[in-house]
Amino acid sequence: MRHFSAAEWAAIPEAYKGRWEPSPWNLDSIARGKLPAEYLGHRNVIVAGRYGTTLLTEGFHFVVDSEDKK
Repeated sequence: MRHFSAAEWAAIPEAYKGRWEPSPWNLDSIARGKLPAEYLGHRNVIVAGRYGTTLLTEGFHFVVDSEDKK
């Protein structure tokens, strides 16, 4: 699991951050088994990695350290 400090998270441009929302596209992807339902409501971020860009989901792939626990 990747750990971001609060400062690192704040430095990521908003264009690279989002949240899994219950949109028709996502709900259809869940129904087809392509997206875990547990992702809904969690933050996500696109990061550059060793082999290209990767979409990470909060609680599954990353956490932001030193944030108040929700």
